[in-house]
Amino acid sequence: MYSKILTIVLSIFFSFSQVFSQDVDEIINKTIAARGDVATYKNLNTLIMSGSQSQMGMNIPFKLCIKKVDDKKTKYYLESEAMGSKQQMGSDGDTLWANVGQLQIVPKDYAEQFISQIAQIRDFAETPLLRYKEKGHKIELSGSVNEDGRDSYTLRFIQKDERESILYIDKNNYELFKIWAQMTGQNNEDIEIEMNYSNYKMVNGFSIPHKMVLKMGDYGTMDVTLEKVDFNPVIDDAIFNVPKEEKKAE
Repeated sequence: MYSKILTIVLSIFFSFSQVFSQDVDEIINKTIAARGDVATYKNLNTLIMSGSQSQMGMNIPFKLCIKKVDDKKTKYYLESEAMGSKQQMGSDGDTLWANVGQLQIVPKDYAEQFISQIAQIRDFAETPLLRYKEKGHKIELSGSVNEDGRDSYTLRFIQKDERESILYIDKNNYELFKIWAQMTGQNNEDIEIEMNYSNYKMVNGFSIPHKMVLKMGDYGTMDVTLEKVDFNPVIDDAIFNVPKEEKKAE
């Protein structure tokens, strides 16, 4: 049932090898600088994203609200609508609930998976390069290629759990436009992941991609379009709390 809720999985992982002159730190710094006012994003406490997900011929509108409580706790609220049916999922920082036809408290194992996915959605507005050392990740300069007609640097991104990916950075404007990775599917098969970023727009002086196309091997393609992004909006805490069930009239 919970799989019917909108989930946008953003992944980070793999490798390549060549050597050239420009230092990896210099490339990272220029890529981050090209995004604009990074301080705006680092001071972000609340975030609202709204847009749509298109997959298998279906277009599903969604709205995501995020509120940071402290370094260990964040509140989430996600709503989507498919085939005339509204679906909601939220977390007050402790309990994850879902309202898909009926209200349910989500089991702990699935709750942890959902929170992990939502954290990656939040990172979609950011960039894998920002604060990567603080998060325990490593980046190595791995090559130089022409990808999708763009002369690009390739960076090997190594997460703290040792998963790897390749990041493609445009040499001309230092725009991160693609991530390639490999992951293991439910049946232990290898799945190639390709995530393409485009349509960068400024939000309060910080540029974020408003278009993402995710290709997942034989699982097909998913398009995510952001229509509106608000930094530090006022969000009523009530939206994150477990809804009170309405009493049925006797």
